[in-house]
Amino acid sequence: MIARVVSPLLLTVLFVFTAFLFTSCEKEIDSIGVDIIDNGKFQTDSFKASIVSENENIERVISNNVPQYLLGVYKDDEFGLLKGSFVSQLSLPLAGEAYGAGYGENVVLDSVLMYIPYQVTLESGNESAVLEYSIDSVFGNRSTEFELSVYELKTYLNSLDPTDPTKNNVYYSDKEFQKGTEAFYKGAFKVNPYDTVAYINRLEEDGITIYDTDTIKEDNLEPLIKLPLDKKMIQEIFVDDAFGSQFQTFEAFL
Repeated sequence: MIARVVSPLLLTVLFVFTAFLFTSCEKEIDSIGVDIIDNGKFQTDSFKASIVSENENIERVISNNVPQYLLGVYKDDEFGLLKGSFVSQLSLPLAGEAYGAGYGENVVLDSVLMYIPYQVTLESGNESAVLEYSIDSVFGNRSTEFELSVYELKTYLNSLDPTDPTKNNVYYSDKEFQKGTEAFYKGAFKVNPYDTVAYINRLEEDGITIYDTDTIKEDNLEPLIKLPLDKKMIQEIFVDDAFGSQFQTFEAFL
């Protein structure tokens, strides 16, 4: 029973101090406005109304370009079952070397990781101490596992409305997206606030023998969801045909 909010929340507090300076050039100080309101009692009217409230089932909401997303499963005896997932579009860099320029020959992938950030709060730490974060974006029992899967998206995410290209396209929460038949990743997942490091085994050309292990971690040590994707599927899509026409331009890749 877990739902997760993806993007971080920045809270800014602004204090505004305003000074008013009153000056007077009159020799005598008189009371101002004494005749506007007399000293009589104020009369007020009363109004009584009955208030009725009820739950309303929201069929759908706009779900694209929102600042935060839900991921996971949440079950409530009153409101039922909620499953949260999201779709995303990869893109090529707009500057720098062409895709595949640094691959070389006979490239074999050691590991492919997908990172999904938690929404976290820094609890303690300084330059000489280990930073400690708490995950503040989990609803429900965070110790409960649920099945998490990653698939290739087969629906083109058009940013413009196909019926009126002058307007931005709108996606609603009840839209059904097409996906691949095989999962890049599928397994039991549980929130881990200490998931800050990834260990990558470096393999020989046979793809089996390990000759070294790298430790990869973020400088700020924020916990992240790290999902190991299927290396064979990623190899076929992104490496074996790295110089194909679909990688030549940004538009072709989309």
